[in-house]
Amino acid sequence: MTLKELRNLFPDATLETWHQHPNGSGWVQNTATVSDNAYIGPSALVYGDAQVYGDAKVYGDAMVYGNAQVYGDARVSGNAQVYCDARVYGYARVSGYAMVSGDARVSGDAMVYGNAQVYGGRWAVTPLQINGTMHSFNVCSATEIQIACKTHTVAWWEAHYVEVGTREGYTQDQIEEYGLYIKLAKEWLKKYVQK
Repeated sequence: MTLKELRNLFPDATLETWHQHPNGSGWVQNTATVSDNAYIGPSALVYGDAQVYGDAKVYGDAMVYGNAQVYGDARVSGNAQVYCDARVYGYARVSGYAMVSGDARVSGDAMVYGNAQVYGGRWAVTPLQINGTMHSFNVCSATEIQIACKTHTVAWWEAHYVEVGTREGYTQDQIEEYGLYIKLAKEWLKKYVQK
């Protein structure tokens, strides 16, 4: 990414306020902290008060910003975003168009990918994600499920999935399919997240 391309995203960007990281040539705002051994790919961005350190890698068109931290051997790639006070560490992977935000913690060997959104709490296991016959389905917090672009609590989905499915043009089989996903997610949360 050139400085001119960076200015399309950040019109006030200058060589006094941004620099290219020596390991990968990605752009880093001077308010952010990136260790020398971390890798920031040529189209990746790290800005705000974000920190990337250890052997972490941020590449593709990925962004790390706000007060987010990516460290250890973690990877953030594709068009993924890690922001607010989120932490991605260990051998965790965030990729595709995934977003990790709020005070979420993604660690260990956890993977967040596709269009998944994870926020709040710690994730030591990969959040449940299913590519359904109509829309993607994922557990995005310890109490919430996202189907397509709608995020609600598990209890809300249990009460409203038939109504939402009918309104969205799902067949009866598809409504039943997503009802099963909701039941699975409820049990999965009990076993792996809400211990």
